[in-house]
Amino acid sequence: MKSGKDATRARIVAAAEQVFRRDGVNASLELVAAEAGVSRATLFRLFDDRDALMVEIMEVMVARYEERAAACVDKPDGLARLLRLAAEEVSNQAPMVRYWRGMDPNLPAMRSAMARHREPFERALLAAKRFGHCRPDVDMIDISLLGSLFNASVTLFSDSERDEAMRRAWRMAVSILGLVDEGARRDFHAPSQAVSSLPTQ
Repeated sequence: MKSGKDATRARIVAAAEQVFRRDGVNASLELVAAEAGVSRATLFRLFDDRDALMVEIMEVMVARYEERAAACVDKPDGLARLLRLAAEEVSNQAPMVRYWRGMDPNLPAMRSAMARHREPFERALLAAKRFGHCRPDVDMIDISLLGSLFNASVTLFSDSERDEAMRRAWRMAVSILGLVDEGARRDFHAPSQAVSSLPTQ
């Protein structure tokens, strides 16, 4: 069970995720505090600044990604499913992805997030090769380049162009990796922008 302080932090992070998706990452932190039902003073007592809050959101999202990734990494079609999950996450978190791309990649939190994203792909790639579900010469450099392609689809294009850019990036990923799964051949569609509800006290 979370302590009162931890529960308040969780409410602020969930509120920030909702506000930043809806209004952009430059939305006022006062608006985040109001969404979370806390005072401005409480928010700044728990988070020094916007960067600190964004890092915490990233930690929560990576944990959520790891939980979903664990269900598919060792399956024959795990690589295709994991790539689609990554594409959906990038598309759904576009405002925050743009912000994180501007942060120092050598920050411990950033390095940790990248390593935690990489590990499921390493396992999924081994499984895909073992089952013959991708080209045998695919390696993690290819996977990393495709991750950069997904990120570019939301950082280099306007919101109106983003969905088409992601669809094209997805088709390129399927072709480059030689994915044979039925799910891989299904075209990419951006997920709904529904957001998770705030945790209760």
